[in-house]
Amino acid sequence: MTTIDYYKQQAKLLLKDYNLFKENNFNQNEAMFNEPQEHFDIHNVFSKANKRTDEDITLMNAQHIVAKISDFKDWNDLLHSSEPQREIGAMKLNCYKIGMDPDIIGSVEMLVSSELFAEYVDDEGNVNYTDEEEAEMWNYVMKRLLL
Repeated sequence: MTTIDYYKQQAKLLLKDYNLFKENNFNQNEAMFNEPQEHFDIHNVFSKANKRTDEDITLMNAQHIVAKISDFKDWNDLLHSSEPQREIGAMKLNCYKIGMDPDIIGSVEMLVSSELFAEYVDDEGNVNYTDEEEAEMWNYVMKRLLL
């Protein structure tokens, strides 16, 4: 599965979860899931995307929300980004999906930035790294944080 396929799947799951939560007046305790999968923390995701939960959403809206919480400008920006940038976005998406505190995610971003600076700064103070190296650093920091 490509990262694009993954994002498409996540947008469909977001829409499905949203509709189920809406049917249950957004009461997480009353929503009954048929599949044993991680479901979206709708309140966390919508908060990050600056959306209100009382708005009806379409699949296109869900794609846009998935792109926004993955730190892309919009779905088109996601589609035209590099594979490593989509991988980083998927890590962020998964954090918001499971309801991780946005402050923790912000701390991870700061830790990744400082690690990249420490690793890739030259004698003139310039920081130069590839998208692949940034994705590797995200993987490294997330594994340290979550394990």
